[in-house]
Amino acid sequence: MMKTNPFKDLKKKILLKDKMDSFIIFKIKDMQYALKTDYVKYILPYLEVKNVENMPEYIKGTIIYEDIPITLIDMSILLNQQSQEYTDKTFNIVFSIEDKMYSIFTNNIIDVITIDKNILKDAGEEFKEYFFVDKIFSYNMETFMVINPEKLIS
Repeated sequence: MMKTNPFKDLKKKILLKDKMDSFIIFKIKDMQYALKTDYVKYILPYLEVKNVENMPEYIKGTIIYEDIPITLIDMSILLNQQSQEYTDKTFNIVFSIEDKMYSIFTNNIIDVITIDKNILKDAGEEFKEYFFVDKIFSYNMETFMVINPEKLIS
């Protein structure tokens, strides 16, 4: 009786690893975004916001999780749009840059997906107002803008 090789799928995954990227995909208002899961530390439910004085308008405040302050970013304000609502139906997508924690909030997390890196395209001139977007891709006939978190907080 011949047994199947238990490492066959593992080998395939290792070979594909450099060709694939995983993203959390979500919607803010009518725009669809993607953030590489490598950046994501937590997905948290609504948490009470503490206002912080003398911060840019796009900083909604700070949330606290496990005694860690997390800066809450309103991406709508960054795009000169009306602020999005932060309610008990809101999710916080928490990411870390240089040992500081930040959160983008949304009411609509679509999925976590893995895609072939070859479908990523450079964001063209039509996306220049989205200064924090480096790449775009299509998934299920929808276009997603890939957020560069370092550009988002600079």
